[in-house]
Amino acid sequence: MATEYTFAIHTLGCKVNQYDSSRLEQALLESGLRLVDFEDVADVYIVNTCAVTSTASRKSRQMVRSLRRRHPDARIAIIGCYSEIALNEDPGADEFAVVESLPVDLTLGVLPAPDSAAAILSLLEGVDERDGSGSSPAVVRPTRPVVVAQRGCDGGCTYCLIPRARGPLDSLDPADVIEGVRTRVEGGAREVVLAGIHLGAYGRDAGADIDLKELILRIVEIPGSWRLRISSLEPMDLDADLLGEILDHPRVAPHLHLPLQSGSNSVLARMGRGYDTSSYANMVEDIRRYIDFGLTTDVMVGFPGETEPEHRESLAFVKRMQFGRIHVFPYSPRPKTPAASFPGRVDGKILRRRRDEFLDLARESARKFHRAQLGKTLEVLLEEPVGESRGGGRGCVLIRGYAGNYAPVRVRTNARDALGDVVPVEIEGYDDEGCWGGRISGPDST
Repeated sequence: MATEYTFAIHTLGCKVNQYDSSRLEQALLESGLRLVDFEDVADVYIVNTCAVTSTASRKSRQMVRSLRRRHPDARIAIIGCYSEIALNEDPGADEFAVVESLPVDLTLGVLPAPDSAAAILSLLEGVDERDGSGSSPAVVRPTRPVVVAQRGCDGGCTYCLIPRARGPLDSLDPADVIEGVRTRVEGGAREVVLAGIHLGAYGRDAGADIDLKELILRIVEIPGSWRLRISSLEPMDLDADLLGEILDHPRVAPHLHLPLQSGSNSVLARMGRGYDTSSYANMVEDIRRYIDFGLTTDVMVGFPGETEPEHRESLAFVKRMQFGRIHVFPYSPRPKTPAASFPGRVDGKILRRRRDEFLDLARESARKFHRAQLGKTLEVLLEEPVGESRGGGRGCVLIRGYAGNYAPVRVRTNARDALGDVVPVEIEGYDDEGCWGGRISGPDST
């Protein structure tokens, strides 16, 4: 395989997908291909697809069609959950049957990176040789690399088809997970994200002989100036032992994504979530007892049979929890899931109104969270330049990033600071989009 071939990857969906893309990227780089930005010209474009909602599936298809219009002569490959389900099941006339008409050259599912890389290399064998002249476009590397500890899910959520795409629980070998984090820290990462499809279930299958708490306790022993962010934990997986030994550890970012899905007990029962609002509220109280945490969540609106009183109950509960960020999404039926056949489909107009009410609450909650950061000094990971800073003096730039508690911060800092640095920032103001402030001179305390 000639070394001048170029590739670009676009990832939709969760942090596990991001991790899979990063592994495939590394495998292709090791095979002699060159990575370019997704907006540049490439020999092959790879779309890592998502199927968690019908909107995610639609975005996957739209991305492919847009690519073909912009790059009619390029090779296009799709991987990930959407293509996995389309390849391995008989979807009939549902949204997954459309994959056969997509203008792609290669459809792969959820495969190990070496297998996907081999298929993509074979796809490129017919591409005309290039002279290899010219320089590679600059590619920004992730400032928060993801390490996956666990794949698959045995959960019984009635609306979810991800177990069909990702399979049953599969805990990766703890030595491999720890080494993955160590490699990224030694490579200069100041923050590493630990992720999984059902991360809190780590160790419950035969793949590992330790649980999540023990895994994290071993990970945080890795020396260096860095922090660990836990991507998401299901409410049923939290207990006082995990909270007490992990979430207030100085190396663990003071932030947790705790999916709620609904603030109505009757809706939670139909969803098969395995907890109620009382137990969820107790968990939130325990979390905030340990540390001033940033807490984010997911909320689904318009689940089949959701009544107006259930919607109001959910809205009131979510408001009481005071989340820093709320991801709101309308229910969409997923093929062959139990909820797809539940009665009481919510009318589209009503669903959109309920979604908008939650979006209004999400903006209000975010603004309160941002306001609560005023006067604090936060450790912010610099991730994205947003221009020159006005009033900050010569050589001052503005960079967007996230604090340990996941507050979004626009940082006025010296140009010598680089993307991926963690710097102490005194918060001076806030708005709906986040906070802002100036970098405090001196060494950071991460």
